[in-house]
Amino acid sequence: MGSKFDRYYHREIKMETAKRFAEWVRNQAKEPLSGAWHRHLGQWGLIERQAGESLREFYGRAPKYDLSRVSQDEFLGSLGVQISHVRNVQSIPLEAGRVGIKDQGEVLRVEEFAVRLYERQGFKVLRLESRPLHALFGTLMFRLIQDSSDPLVRQSGFGDRRSVSEGGGGIIWTPLPHDFVAPGYGDRRAVAIKRHIDLLPRDVGAMHRVFDEWLAPSANLRQYLWAHQAQDTSRARELIAVLGAPSVVRILEYLVGDYWGRYTGWPDLLVYGDEGMKFVEVKFSKDSLSEAQRGWIEDNATALRFPFELLKLHRAGHPRSGAGADKVPSSQ
Repeated sequence: MGSKFDRYYHREIKMETAKRFAEWVRNQAKEPLSGAWHRHLGQWGLIERQAGESLREFYGRAPKYDLSRVSQDEFLGSLGVQISHVRNVQSIPLEAGRVGIKDQGEVLRVEEFAVRLYERQGFKVLRLESRPLHALFGTLMFRLIQDSSDPLVRQSGFGDRRSVSEGGGGIIWTPLPHDFVAPGYGDRRAVAIKRHIDLLPRDVGAMHRVFDEWLAPSANLRQYLWAHQAQDTSRARELIAVLGAPSVVRILEYLVGDYWGRYTGWPDLLVYGDEGMKFVEVKFSKDSLSEAQRGWIEDNATALRFPFELLKLHRAGHPRSGAGADKVPSSQ
């Protein structure tokens, strides 16, 4: 039961581990929380095992998930997720178990092939892979996260995310709340969060101006969030234009409620055109959704409510491959 439990309760274990680790650092190690995970990997592993054991006992009495549910199709069907199929793609094995797809004489990675498919249909595609969303968060929320009036904010040090050739390699000191890694941060700061969110512009032009103005002072926080590269901020700025300011605000509200619990699992692509936009997760043949991806899909269905599609690519000769390729549907 252990491995299946870990898959289904991945988010709960992660959040409980982060909460317990923050308490251990504060009460036992008595050092800044930032970077402590790297300095105390052994302690993190011990706490993670203890958290998993406690949650197994707790949810053994009051299960949150039905562990007999194993079908991805049933999960997606219950949420009404649209699934589009592209059949008979020519797959090529790559290094480290990865798969490439041969297209017009080129070998492309799965996501690159998907981008090309949508572009052929006349759409524009923005690669996500989470970082642009975290660059958006770090820039537009830095005043809240690093608020000097928050009694739990203190100077924290972490390793420079840039390479030595980029001018990095040292320690960066920046103000951070010591409970930012814990799921309780959103509840503790609920009033301040609402105040900050209410002040954000609901107009794209105005939000772009605020984004540009806050880009430099948010640099350290964005480094801490691993969303510091120029392409991250460029895509984040584009997200504002594509999604619109109200939708950006919705994403910020969602993230700040449990930032580290919602850090991963975001779809691969944002596809948009004259007819609208949609988030797209790309999977090849039998690839399954991770628990973080399932978590995002479920949260999107119940809270975020963005148009979403799962794009399944089937290799030639696969049992589900038919005589031809399904047309990639238009944006919703």
